[in-house]
Amino acid sequence: MKRSVALFLSVIMLFGALSPCASASGADAKNEPSAAVLAFEKCTDALGSLFGRIVKLVTFTDESRIGKAAARDAAGQESDTALFSGAAEQTLTAETWRAVELSFESEKTYADPFADVTLDLLLWGGGRLYTVPGFWDGGNTWRVRFVCPAAGTWQCLTVCSDETNAVLHGRTAQVECTAYSGDLDIYRHGFVTTRYGEKT
Repeated sequence: MKRSVALFLSVIMLFGALSPCASASGADAKNEPSAAVLAFEKCTDALGSLFGRIVKLVTFTDESRIGKAAARDAAGQESDTALFSGAAEQTLTAETWRAVELSFESEKTYADPFADVTLDLLLWGGGRLYTVPGFWDGGNTWRVRFVCPAAGTWQCLTVCSDETNAVLHGRTAQVECTAYSGDLDIYRHGFVTTRYGEKT
């Protein structure tokens, strides 16, 4: 794919380099470009526009794609399959929409934690599966903060890009979540959100 994009870019650059030459040789006495030169310029403009669309497609920088993917992730994915069987390594209690934190002390040290490794938490319950990104908190400490959007039993499973790191990868937890018992609306109804595609 990279070779194809590079070849396409080379063709565009070649057309751009030849365009002034064609203008000079095809100009009439009034130094105006000929019809052939104008057609050639339209062709290069169209190719440039096409190249821009190809770059967006290859690099996935199309904002509409990013927005739709984020909307799907925020809603969670339907899943009837539990993350693990048997007992979890630890059991936590929580209330709906109130933050829960899991922390891990890695035995491995990374020169550049931001680039060398990623940590995610799979959160499953009530037939919904969410992916929550974890973060490096200095030293060898890694944390994941999340909320349970509904009462019930939720399973947690960590997924680390470095699968050899047994402290970060494949860790399990279970959260027994009950309905929020306080009076704050943000915890009674969940976080404030916007509808995808709407400004208000």
